[in-house]
Amino acid sequence: MAYQKTNWNTAPLSKTNMNKIETELKYLDDCNTLQLPETEIPLNADLNNYITVGAYKSTSASVTDTLTNCPLTGAGFKLIVEKNHGDQRYTQTIHSNTLTSQIFVRTYTGSWGEWQKMVLTPVSALTPGSLTSDVGHFQSGGNYNWCKRSGNVVSFFFSIIIDTEITNGWTQALVTFPTGFRPNNYTLMTMAVGNQGGTTNNYTNVVVAANPNGNFNGEWKLKVGDKLQLGGCFII
Repeated sequence: MAYQKTNWNTAPLSKTNMNKIETELKYLDDCNTLQLPETEIPLNADLNNYITVGAYKSTSASVTDTLTNCPLTGAGFKLIVEKNHGDQRYTQTIHSNTLTSQIFVRTYTGSWGEWQKMVLTPVSALTPGSLTSDVGHFQSGGNYNWCKRSGNVVSFFFSIIIDTEITNGWTQALVTFPTGFRPNNYTLMTMAVGNQGGTTNNYTNVVVAANPNGNFNGEWKLKVGDKLQLGGCFII
């Protein structure tokens, strides 16, 4: 749902407009808790048409099996559409509703690329690593600073408290990935962010970049005392 500014100098204080305000507030609340509202995908839909940022769902296999340009059959799923860097770049990610999770990803750059199925590896088989930071300290506990590698896929999560103000997140690295966990090329992503207090703006989705030198940058400005949680994965 895209925000549309209302001119309250001319707009009447009507039931319709009050409902609009309530709907927008509910959407913002869902975003703040990282729970985007899910729009139901109808029978016989074409996933090529889903380029509006948001969350969608196929409720059952009986719906999924009628869809066009869908890599999954025999199960319901959740579809996440994200806008990447650039005017016409989108990513679709499908998470299956099955006991054995299946994840599919593809990108739109004027036309849709092929679906890629992610290969999931048991946690016990992952290579562990740790992040470092020159601008903050990590929340205490082993679950608040980790990165793990399976083949050419790096997953990570951190909860960091800022010690040095970040005025430009594209030039000041938030964290640094260790050797062996760095991409070969500059990699842009859109990720959901958890903001747990401090004075920073309440980020929900931001564009971030993993760099070959290990630096991890983003479109944020952070003050001393801000706490930011971020997790995701990328291919190296």
